[in-house]
Amino acid sequence: MKTTTVLVTLAALVQAVPAFAAFHLIKVTEVYAGKADAPNAQYIVLQAFASGQNFLSGHQVHVYDATGAVVGTYTFSSSVASGANQMRLLLATPDATAYFGVAPDLPMTPTLAASGGKVCWDALDCVAWGNYSGPATGVGTPAAAGGIPAGLALKRRLDISGSPTLLESTDDTDNSVNDFFIGAPKPFNNAAAGTTVGVADTPSGRGLSVRPNPFRDELTVTLAMPRSGQAEVAVYDVRGRRVRSLHRAEVEAGAHRFAWDGRDASGQLVDAGIYIVQLRSADATASAMVVRFR
Repeated sequence: MKTTTVLVTLAALVQAVPAFAAFHLIKVTEVYAGKADAPNAQYIVLQAFASGQNFLSGHQVHVYDATGAVVGTYTFSSSVASGANQMRLLLATPDATAYFGVAPDLPMTPTLAASGGKVCWDALDCVAWGNYSGPATGVGTPAAAGGIPAGLALKRRLDISGSPTLLESTDDTDNSVNDFFIGAPKPFNNAAAGTTVGVADTPSGRGLSVRPNPFRDELTVTLAMPRSGQAEVAVYDVRGRRVRSLHRAEVEAGAHRFAWDGRDASGQLVDAGIYIVQLRSADATASAMVVRFR
């Protein structure tokens, strides 16, 4: 009798482990609030950082406005097919589905405000942006102080800890301004179908990082040089025209910082928009997309 009781207890514990891991190890990784000619083309991407996270029935994504009031709640009614580590889930409006050509795992309505708001996966992970002024718990300082630019997406950094290409639990510091950047929209669903629209983005390419992003007055560009050598850092517009040279000379091994004040080579402030910071050296060619706003 005692043996039977122990076996039943062990079986219950074994079943309890996947139940906990079925949806907890997922984070919000991308928020797209539309573009100028399609403001209702909106989507949210969630991503798992462990396997077995596909038992989603009854679990929800909440959208909040800038004051912290709930403006949309979207509930999964069933599990999804893929529970692989790094799998993604797509919530999308009909306009986003038509524009990007990617079927959502869960339909949503256009409740995202580009100027400011918050998105949460259950009560487990949240991101805030723009002029959000609600509770700071779990989101810290909102990312993208000027809001999410039309046609671009708010995206989670993967380079905070460990692999720069894989989502890991330690990529989350509960501070949105540190954890997210503005980049090109890349909606992917659970079937790994997706697309990329716009300029390629790199929050911190090999040997190169930029902060803050977006920026208004000054951008800090950091180089990580594995050895001494010639390095060139320059800013280009999206048409590939050089806007400003920040550095072109020999540098010692180690970290180096340069500032861009948002001015071109003639000293004039550049327009708000997208720019590319590029590093060229013997060890690496890296680029990072940045957004300047006014």
